[in-house]
Amino acid sequence: MRRFKYDYYLITLERDMVIESGENAIRELGQLAINVAEEQTKLYCIPALWDAKLVDFNSQTVTFKIRRKRNNVH
Repeated sequence: MRRFKYDYYLITLERDMVIESGENAIRELGQLAINVAEEQTKLYCIPALWDAKLVDFNSQTVTFKIRRKRNNVH
């Protein structure tokens, strides 16, 4: 049996949600996307490792693929 399970979320945010620009803005938007994904989960797991991968960036929105790594409880 696998030791970990992975859950994936696709989160789209408005780019104007942060004041920062450049790399700091992407980092901050990524953290906001993780926060949104955490709120959407139906199963609250501790510990869990969250990461965000930028998948789309346009003039109005930014989309992240969020991955949650959690222990496989049987």
